[in-house]
Amino acid sequence: TGRLDIPALRQAVIDVITRHTPLRTLVRHGDGQPYQHRLPPPDAASALSLVHTTPGALAARVARFCDRAFDPGADRPLRTALFRLNPAEHVLVLAAHPLAADHGSLGPLLRDLSEAYSARRTGARPDWAPLQQDYTGHTLGERARDGQCAGPGARAARTPSTGRRRDAEPIAFRLSPRLGREIAALARESGATVLMVLQTAVAATLSTLGAGAVVPVDVYVPGRPDASLDLLVGRFAHTLTLRADVSGDPSFRGLLARVRAVNLAAYDRRDLPHACPAAPSGAPFLPVTLSLDDGERARPELPGLAVRALPTRRRDIRCALAISFTAEPAEAAGSAGSAGAAGAAGAPVPAEAPLPAGSARYGAGGMTALIEYRPELFDEPAASRLAHGLVRLLERSLSAPDRPLSLLALPAPEPP
Repeated sequence: TGRLDIPALRQAVIDVITRHTPLRTLVRHGDGQPYQHRLPPPDAASALSLVHTTPGALAARVARFCDRAFDPGADRPLRTALFRLNPAEHVLVLAAHPLAADHGSLGPLLRDLSEAYSARRTGARPDWAPLQQDYTGHTLGERARDGQCAGPGARAARTPSTGRRRDAEPIAFRLSPRLGREIAALARESGATVLMVLQTAVAATLSTLGAGAVVPVDVYVPGRPDASLDLLVGRFAHTLTLRADVSGDPSFRGLLARVRAVNLAAYDRRDLPHACPAAPSGAPFLPVTLSLDDGERARPELPGLAVRALPTRRRDIRCALAISFTAEPAEAAGSAGSAGAAGAAGAPVPAEAPLPAGSARYGAGGMTALIEYRPELFDEPAASRLAHGLVRLLERSLSAPDRPLSLLALPAPEPP
């Protein structure tokens, strides 16, 4: 909101794409092998499209823009658009192919965009410090270690292919500030993370609802072990499928200890590019993605403008279930708010594990939560039962974490 210098913003986008080569690198195939093809920086006409729209049409137009598929061999991996509502209100949308940028890339991308815009407004070039690492060199090093195992209990994530996907309205629910504080306290007492407590609850709930004794959950690990990588845009995050063994009727605290042991073994080798299979051969597997957002929205700081991040959700759900939690600040505790997993518009918000346990920002204001699902694999009543069962299990388990899960009297799965 404010007086936007559109030519300066357009040039700033060109500056950022020039600086970060993954944003202008295609992945093509030749002789059966993928290879990188680096494009020159875009020209002004293609760097940032300007779209005139209205507030009523904005959400649908942004969704269409974000949902349009990328061809990694032909399309620039960063798609940008500026939606103009009126002379004083604009919405900047950045949609990146996952080969070019992960959630950890939002920070450096938006910081560099801010610096470039500030400079271009005055007719200057951005005065960035040189990047200490080259992303291409980093990826070649990763490929040299390809095929190694990321640790016990981890395996490479897979996605079922079921043909054309359909959209479904997500199920929104909320964890109270009291539950948020209890989750953070149990994590702190157990030497675990808040994400591990949530994974334990999800695994126990899914097992109770018929998912079996071993419940795999997909999480993302950042994959930036060197601080010099923090300034780069690229794909560093790895997907690990971490299994929770619910067999033998453990207590919630006991199951959390199992989850912690498995996860830490995987996190110890999170810099490796792939996980190895650890589940029994032929075991059924419908991927469940779990994410935790600390609620701090990445956003650019643009001089002369008030900038805020707008929530968006992914309509193309590639897993069976996507369960996302967003921490609320303490001052928001009295307001339920609407649930959503959002960063900058068009950017997915994955779980960057491990996360610090017991931090006040993960519990003081409670959490909003969202269950997104593939309607060809789940229906709305099943997703609603999962949300209800998850909240009920947390309420009962956190008040008596040493009680066996079988004594929590959770709702039994309904017949199909």
